[in-house]
Amino acid sequence: MFPWVYGFSWTPGHVIFVGVFLTVAAAVAVTVFLAVFRSVQDFRRGKARQIAWQSHFHDLPASDRACRHALTGELKGRVCDNGFDCRQCSVHARLTAIETAPPAGRLYHRGHTWVRPAGDGTLLVGLDEIATKLLGSVGQAAAPPAGTVLEANAPAFTVRKKGAEFRILSPVDGVIVESHDGSQGWFARVKPAENYSDVHLLRGHEATAWFQREVDRLQMAACQVNGMPALADGGVLEGDLSEVLPPGVWESLSAEMLLDS
Repeated sequence: MFPWVYGFSWTPGHVIFVGVFLTVAAAVAVTVFLAVFRSVQDFRRGKARQIAWQSHFHDLPASDRACRHALTGELKGRVCDNGFDCRQCSVHARLTAIETAPPAGRLYHRGHTWVRPAGDGTLLVGLDEIATKLLGSVGQAAAPPAGTVLEANAPAFTVRKKGAEFRILSPVDGVIVESHDGSQGWFARVKPAENYSDVHLLRGHEATAWFQREVDRLQMAACQVNGMPALADGGVLEGDLSEVLPPGVWESLSAEMLLDS
């Protein structure tokens, strides 16, 4: 079958056989050469220990290879396949892409409303990002009309969705001078009361820490229902959690987080 074998003749079948054989042999030779070359390069670069760690890592029991997100309860039972190197992990990238810090320049009420000075002495009031994740379309909000007196920590307006009604607490004392359905990102422009104080509102590092805790609560709720956090392809919480969570869970979680007890 080979040219060096006695009796060989160049028939079409022999030509095809020799061509295939030489192609496979060349591919094997190139693969071995590249493997040896890369091994030498890795050794020279001091990567031998890293390679050995990757090799031994998969021999460890699953309990010793628990993913960091399994430890937090986000992805129960997940085992790491990357030698604890999260830099190349697509799952970790999706989870950490979730925004866990509130926008700067705002003060936050624990009922998930925010306050921002408008520059003309009035205050803008709106729902924060977590509230909009829970409630979906902000167009469902019924903002009170101009002239309505607001009292901090008292119901300011309501949101109705899927047969449920939630009362949104006012973050400030004052009088509404303008209101709408939230399509501009805020619901009310408020003239603060004479004795207005924002000492009860969260800001800076404390707002970030609180926001992170609230995001964790949302993820844990979704994890308990679906086995993993409710993530979209881009790695953020689904825009409308009322479409993801079972009705009873969604209503209970929304009421709890909006302080509507």
